[in-house]
Amino acid sequence: MKRIAGAALVILFLALPARADTFSAGLILGYAVLTGDAGDVSDDGLCYGAYVDYFIDPSIAIEGAVLFSRHDDVVDDEGSHTVDVLSFLLGPRFMFPGPKMTPSISFGPSLYTIDYEFDPENGPGAPKKDDDTEAGLFASAGIRFPVTRSLSLSFDLTYHYVFNTDVLDGDMITSTIALGF
Repeated sequence: MKRIAGAALVILFLALPARADTFSAGLILGYAVLTGDAGDVSDDGLCYGAYVDYFIDPSIAIEGAVLFSRHDDVVDDEGSHTVDVLSFLLGPRFMFPGPKMTPSISFGPSLYTIDYEFDPENGPGAPKKDDDTEAGLFASAGIRFPVTRSLSLSFDLTYHYVFNTDVLDGDMITSTIALGF
């Protein structure tokens, strides 16, 4: 499934006409918070990834992003819980250019691979390892600042709604900083 989605994105971008200012890419670093049952057994974690923008218009882009986050167990909980989340986001980004900054909103479908592991560490319960791939939706608001002509710094707050996960129930909120090229 991942290979098919990746190949489809590559074909889509190769089929589109390219100009020098048509594409933008960047690296992402941020903070991810799990909600629901997943948030009850694991702490918040760092997230990192990358994004690519294809500009249809100076104020509209199709954005694809990949984020990874690892969440370790809550300290006072018995046993060790680890939740790894790999997020794939694809959707339009609407930008509202200003002289010194560009606010934006983005939303669309998303895909999440979730790996969960529990080790009782001499406590009650049996070890458990489970994984799942779930679809979802995301909504994001952000602001982008030009640093130089070819470099930008952006801040985004994103809510990830994950449909009915079989591993641990819950959604995710990410707050990220991106360096764009």
